[in-house]
Order: sequence, then C-alpha cells, then structure tokens
Amino acid sequence: MGPPVGHKGVSHSRKSEEARYCPLLACGYCGLAEHLHAERPRNKQYVELDGAGKIGVSRISAGRAWCARCCRISTAKSESIPGTHMGAGLLGSAVACIAKAMPYASVAELVEELYGVRMAQTAAISAHEAAANLPEPGDRRVADHVRDSGGCGQADETPSKVRGKRGYAWLVCCRDAVRVGFPGSRAAAVPGLYFPEVKGKPMVTDGYSGHNGIDVRQICLTRLLRRAESFAIRSAGGERGELHLLLCLRLRYTYRRISRIDTAGEAAIRELEKQVLEIAGGYGGEHAMRTALVNALPCMFTFLGHPGMPCHNSRVEQAAREGPAREKRSRRQLRSAAGMRRLPITCTVFQTRGRLGIWPSAALKALRADPEWDMFAHPATWPPRAPAAVAA
Repeated sequence: MGPPVGHKGVSHSRKSEEARYCPLLACGYCGLAEHLHAERPRNKQYVELDGAGKIGVSRISAGRAWCARCCRISTAKSESIPGTHMGAGLLGSAVACIAKAMPYASVAELVEELYGVRMAQTAAISAHEAAANLPEPGDRRVADHVRDSGGCGQADETPSKVRGKRGYAWLVCCRDAVRVGFPGSRAAAVPGLYFPEVKGKPMVTDGYSGHNGIDVRQICLTRLLRRAESFAIRSAGGERGELHLLLCLRLRYTYRRISRIDTAGEAAIRELEKQVLEIAGGYGGEHAMRTALVNALPCMFTFLGHPGMPCHNSRVEQAAREGPAREKRSRRQLRSAAGMRRLPITCTVFQTRGRLGIWPSAALKALRADPEWDMFAHPATWPPRAPAAVAA
C-alpha cells in the first residue's frame, strides 16, 4: 500500500529472493466466487530458514477481493504467521529460546548472532505475541493430558520475579507433559486453584507447606539427603562432625536400599519408619535435621504403595532449570498482564513438545494449520529426550 503521506519510507536491508502468490478462490464469508471483484493483493515479506539452515527472504502476495454479495473484502490465507515477519522455522527457534525464560534482548542478540538477521527487542516481543496466540489451545490439551494420564506426577516451585516483586513459578510434570504457571505465591491453595488437573493424583513434592494442598504426596528423598550432607559438611572438624557424618551415611544407605524397591508391605514400611526415627533421634531434640525427618515421615514412603512412583522429583527440577529458573531476576515478560498470559503458555507447550521430540517449527506449522492439533499423537521429528537419571 506504500508509506503514508509525508513518510520517507523504509528500505529493507534484505531483499526478497522469491515471490509466491496465494489466490483467493472464494469469498471468506459467503463461500461464493462469482461475486468477487479483485483488489490490490496484500504483500508480506518474511525471513525463513531453508533446509540447509540458511536464511532466505520470501515475499508472499495474498489475493484480496471485494464481494458484491457480502459487501466485504476477503484476503486469501497464506502460510505466513500474523503479527511477525519471521517464518515458522525461525520463529520456532526464537520462541524456543523465550520458553527457556531468556530476556527479549538476549533472544534478539542470539538470533542475530546465529542467523545474521538484525532483530530488535520489540520484534522479539511481537514474535512472542504472534506465537503465543497459536499454542493457547495446546496449553489446555496439556492440562487434559495431565489429568487423564495414569500413574503419578511431580510438582515443584522455584522463586521468580512476578510483577516486579518476589513470586514463584510452579511446574507440574506427568510422564511426557510439563505444565508451567506463575501464580506468584507458594500457598497451599495454589495446586487446587491453578492446577485442578492434579486433584487426586499421587504427586512427588519437596515437602514445603505449599504442597499440603496435594492429597497424596511423596516427599523427595534426594532433597532430604542433600540437606543431611550439608549439615555433615558444615559440622566437619567440629564437636559433632563425626556423628553428623555417620548419620548422613546411614541415611544414604537407607535411600540406596529403598530406591531399588518398587513396592513393599505394611510391615516393611513400619520397619523403615523406625530406622528413620532412630537416625532423626541422633541429631538431638532441637536440631533442624531431626525436625525435617520427623515432619517428612508420614509422606516419606508413599511411593512404596504406588508401583512406578519415584522417590525423587528430578524430572520436574530439570524442567525448572531449563525454563522458569533461568534469568529469575530479569523476567521482563512477567511485568505486564499480556506477559503473564504469554509466558506460561509458551513454556508449557514448548517444553512439552521438546519431551515429545517435536521440532519447534513443526509444532508451529501444525498449530497454524489446526488449532486443535494433538501433539501427543504427532510422530517425533527428532530423537525424544532421555528420561531424567535417578539421583544417587
């Protein structure tokens, strides 16, 4: 259409190498073609990655026509994504970086360094907005998958800046799905309000009071073990150093023994609880480790009653390190209502498709073609990620 009157216009530094025309075959409102009167096509230039990983600039001309029957103008549907000048391949790479909670400025610098395309911070924001509009139905599909999948799940939260204040990011993992939310609180009501799909499902947690809202839970034993190791290291060379080291070794031996067990009877569980109480008594009446072990005891051996349930939450901690835990202090995406909507959807869909082995560009193309696309039924386009290793 050209620049407005008085504007000098802008010349793109990269010229288009190919042009494609998308004809309008019928009116988009009445579905008829005999009443159409051609209008000037709508041109759009976008940057895309080819099969060899090189940058190419294409121009798409989408046909437009005025319908004498509807008195409205229709535009042909093209392969480009509204709201951004990036193609699906380059946009998928940019949004995959955003899903790892990188600042927009860092995403712009990374795209320019990798592909040689100059990208402003505002372009990264627009790309995120354009991409977040596509996977919004996918976020609901992930929630349904978490609710309908059998077995157990894992939940965790990590500190994060929400609206410029200290808040929390929550993650819920269930087999091959990851759901992310930023409620900004670690209250016990958060799982029921923000993650109703985990209601009644056995979950592995860290044992904080915020997880008390989960009905059936297992406390992560590796976290208790790391805490005992921390006390042993800090008291080394002191008066109680050898005692704390001995208690830590006993706790480690108990963990290694039960981590190889899938199920156990009631008598075996009572014997394990007795051993843990003996270890806790060795720390003294007011020691923090004794209090932690005694409080964790009711939920320490839940996994022995649910076959296939792990005694650790390594998977959800790995997901937290990949996304919400990165760049905690410069989370500019969570300073506005639009960012609060975009970032959880992006993190949920892109972390889940990564565990399913689907390329970001393939996910965006499929969502562009069908908003109700089922990513869990889509074949992997690259090798799926190996499951998290059991912590020693």
